[in-house]
Order: sequence, then structure tokens, then C-alpha cells
Amino acid sequence: MKTIYAYYESLLSKDQSIEFAKANLWKDSWSRAGWNPVMLNSSHAQISPQRIKLTKKMMSVYPLLNRQKNESQDILQMRWNRLCSLHAAGGGWISDYDVVNLGFTPTMGLEWEKSPFVIAGKPANVMYISREICNAAMNKILSSEMISEDGVIFYEKDIFVPFLDFVDHSSLCHAQDYEKMKKVYEDYLTSQNIIVEVN
Repeated sequence: MKTIYAYYESLLSKDQSIEFAKANLWKDSWSRAGWNPVMLNSSHAQISPQRIKLTKKMMSVYPLLNRQKNESQDILQMRWNRLCSLHAAGGGWISDYDVVNLGFTPTMGLEWEKSPFVIAGKPANVMYISREICNAAMNKILSSEMISEDGVIFYEKDIFVPFLDFVDHSSLCHAQDYEKMKKVYEDYLTSQNIIVEVN
């Protein structure tokens, strides 16, 4: 069974009960599509030998960022921790845990894996990164500027160039809001004649 990872980290700025509900919905939707969903966390990120270096770099560039154009420091750090956790896992598929799978099967995933890096959505809602590309990307982050001239930190799509983009893949929905996520998933299950109460 093909594994899909997501990364979860508790942040004070987010309601944890809602975040847990999103993660459970994520897990159910990917399981039903035939994947083995695995939630990574900060303990996985700490296994990566690059994490300390990336954290030091983040701390050095954060004061230089345009605060109005960037996410908070804890969210930015969480994004890089996500990459470290995927690196520690050996690469593979990873998505945000608010991405509902509406029929994106492991067989479909195999077709996309012909490219070493795939991204859907922006900044990076679903990605496939081979082990080699993951390692190369982390080295690129460490050896390159992480911010643009206007003070915006680079996103995954800026780091992994070139990449294969399938932003409009109809079998994936980056809902972000839990209620929207739940509604999209319920509608999908109903369209498939699956009767399940989504909590």
C-alpha cells in the first residue's frame, strides 16, 4: 500500500480541536482512496540531520522578512519542519492535513512519480518528492537566499525548480476551513453512494 504523509505540529495560534478534526478527516479520505495515511510530527523532523541547520537559517532570516507579506514565524518554521520530517521518512508523498482526497488513488500517484518532484496547489498542498530531490532541496535551502527582494520567504514551489504542477487535479480539494472540508467530503461520499456520518 502506498503511503501518504502529512505533518502535524501543535501551534498556539490554532484551535487544536479543529486541527485534530481536520487531521482525522484527512486520514479517512486518504484511507478510503486506498492510501496508507501516516501523520508525521516534530519528533520525525528532529531525526533529519538538516533540521538544526534549517532552524538556524530560519532564525537568521526571519528578522529580515516583510511581516505583512509573510506567515508568522511558527508557521514558517512548521513548513520547514514538514520538509525535515519527509526527509527523515525518506521522501515520498506528503500533503497538508486539510487536503481532502476525492478519489486520487495510489495508481494515479504512480503516474505522477515519473517526475522527481510534483506539486499541487500553492504554496504546497500535495507534493511528491523523491529521497534524492528532498536531500538536494534541503542543501539548496541551506546554500541559497531564502527571501526575495521584497522580503517574502521562498515557498516550496520556489525551491523545487523545475517541477511538475497539477494544480487543477479534480480529485483533491484543499479546503483549509474545517466546515468546508467536511461538506466537500460528505458531498463526495454521497456521490459515491457511501453513507457515513462525518464528524
